[in-house]
Amino acid sequence: MTAGAVARLGAFPVVLGGLLLLWAMPKRNESPDALLNGLLLVLLTSIHLWPEYIFSRLGGLPAISPTKIAWLAFLSISLFFVLSCRQPMARLFSRCAAHRTFVGSVAFLMLWRIVTSLAGPEPLFQLWQLGSELLTFYLLFFLALAILRDERDVFRLLAVLVVVAAAQVLLASYEAFVQHTLFEKFISVGQQDPGTLQSILMDKFRGGHYRAQGTFTHPMVLAEFMAMMMPLAVAVFLGSKSLALRSIAAGLVPVAFVMIVSSRSRAGIAVVLISLLLLGLLAMIPRNRGTARNASSSGLLIAALVLPVLVAVTYFAGSELLTLVVGRNTSEANSTMTRMLMLQQGIPLLFDSPVLGYGNAMGAVKLGFFDGVRYNIDSYFLSTALDAGVPGITAFVMVFAGSALLGFRGYMRRNDLAGTASGLIAVSIMMLIGVKSVLSIPSGFSLAYVLIASLVVLREAPPAGALASDRHTLRTRLRAGVPG
Repeated sequence: MTAGAVARLGAFPVVLGGLLLLWAMPKRNESPDALLNGLLLVLLTSIHLWPEYIFSRLGGLPAISPTKIAWLAFLSISLFFVLSCRQPMARLFSRCAAHRTFVGSVAFLMLWRIVTSLAGPEPLFQLWQLGSELLTFYLLFFLALAILRDERDVFRLLAVLVVVAAAQVLLASYEAFVQHTLFEKFISVGQQDPGTLQSILMDKFRGGHYRAQGTFTHPMVLAEFMAMMMPLAVAVFLGSKSLALRSIAAGLVPVAFVMIVSSRSRAGIAVVLISLLLLGLLAMIPRNRGTARNASSSGLLIAALVLPVLVAVTYFAGSELLTLVVGRNTSEANSTMTRMLMLQQGIPLLFDSPVLGYGNAMGAVKLGFFDGVRYNIDSYFLSTALDAGVPGITAFVMVFAGSALLGFRGYMRRNDLAGTASGLIAVSIMMLIGVKSVLSIPSGFSLAYVLIASLVVLREAPPAGALASDRHTLRTRLRAGVPG
């Protein structure tokens, strides 16, 4: 580790002390919630549109890019106002208290990642490498819990994501047409990282077809993002009153599937097929419709309409998934074999250190699969297990299984837009986890943790009927001259 990195790591206790002091000071009554939500939307837009490989360096200073500036602005401003204002802090505490087990699993995963890194062979270096995950996953989750006010903020967030996905579709379509990486001539490669360009440009053709990646660093990341966006586009289509947004959302679903196919990603195609099954099951699940008799009748009607389609999709998806897993050509078959070898060698390594693992970023080194650029593990699950041991992978599964359960429960218990959005967000999160079974790049998790926080917010949203009743009561009081 360089002297500069050690100095920055040493500044961490000073920053932490300053934040604790800010938290202990008297709180302001109001906070700029609109500003904080705007910063969150700008951050997510930058993450999913600005190419990670385009940045600038000024002398020996760290690399600068719009995304890093967005992160710095969001984290610093949000931390200041969340810690110094009553309203966001109250939202954070109330939501954590309402979901103790679930939020506790996120906190445990964060703390366990720190513990296993400190217990690793190079604790300072591993903790430094873990810093990005701590800020962009876990801290972002708790800030989103404090910043998002209600379901209107959540639907505004989903609408922005759908528009960003539509812009990404246009960029990826142009890339597929010209058949070269977008902004290739602007790629910044320092002398200390000569493998970056090779990593970005490698494996651009599969089976004689160009693999689109948009502004992301790999075609699989584009497929992952589009797979996550498809259920969210359905939520925006059902929940938005804007004709323009509904049109964009409706058009995004089929076009996103085309982009996934254009990326030539087997994992992306596979999770889309699985998502079709999940959406079919959601349509068949009985929801809170008032009386039990109405719920039963509606459930039978939906089942009669959806079940034949679901059976046909299941038959097609089953055979197609088997083909995708085995591989459609020699290159894909070799890739599948490599992943099997990783599991075969990785599981004994996990048994050698089942509790603490090997610390952050050391699992790939221990596994020893080097592709000429860096050490690789083609599974985020295996990577987490080797880095953080059995407790770490268990907490990771609990976080994302718990978030899916939270979304599906919200869908079943509420027959309104908030309930529908909860179920579709849960499907989106499961799409990410499906891709991560064969991809170790930590892309998508910042968005996932914001979506998980959105599920908590939607869970506390008042029922649509109650909201309409409150508005009717307020109008009646005003007409009668009684103060609200």
